[in-house]
Amino acid sequence: METLYEGDTHVNIFKMKILKGKYETLKMGEDDNITSFMQRVNEIMCNIKFIGGTLEESKIVTKVLRSLPATYKHKVVPIEEI
Repeated sequence: METLYEGDTHVNIFKMKILKGKYETLKMGEDDNITSFMQRVNEIMCNIKFIGGTLEESKIVTKVLRSLPATYKHKVVPIEEI
């Protein structure tokens, strides 16, 4: 039974590496809107959770705030001060 599921474990580890790489390189483009950007963030996070991974909510929020373009700076600064 263990041998049967070993491939799934390796596949999940590989998928996790890909998803975390997408998470690490995530940036909102100047032509993106906040809705489409947050949908991408949510899709990555759901996929990570689906295969058993976890990320702290505070780290996700920090990543999102740092991934926003300069046009959102006036909104990011007050949130970071909280």
